[in-house]
Amino acid sequence: MAELHSITGTFSQESLKISYGGYFFKGKDRQVFIRGEDKQVKEIKGLLADCYGISKITGAMGLEFLNFKKQYEDNAQVFDYTFTLKNGIWVGKFKSPISDYNGTAMCRIKLIPEDCDMRLEILK
Repeated sequence: MAELHSITGTFSQESLKISYGGYFFKGKDRQVFIRGEDKQVKEIKGLLADCYGISKITGAMGLEFLNFKKQYEDNAQVFDYTFTLKNGIWVGKFKSPISDYNGTAMCRIKLIPEDCDMRLEILK
């Protein structure tokens, strides 16, 4: 069964800092090649919201790294996010594959317990 996680954080470029929040499901195992090593990861899929709108995220999460593509629902704009875990906070960067827009990002992730009433409402 897929695990439900909440995600909150910020992304920044120069002096602009934007907050975001959302959730994702962490599910299937898969093998990936990262920095010269085979790693076991879990696929993630979910939604984020920020001042620019709602976006879908898809990617992978390991014990100490997280990466995902973020695509806004109302346009074709896509961003690639990469994070590493440092002292309980995911710290990383983002970039657009089609423009010069890039910057830093950070987030906190929390597992939502299976018996949580809120989780049961989301899954209905």
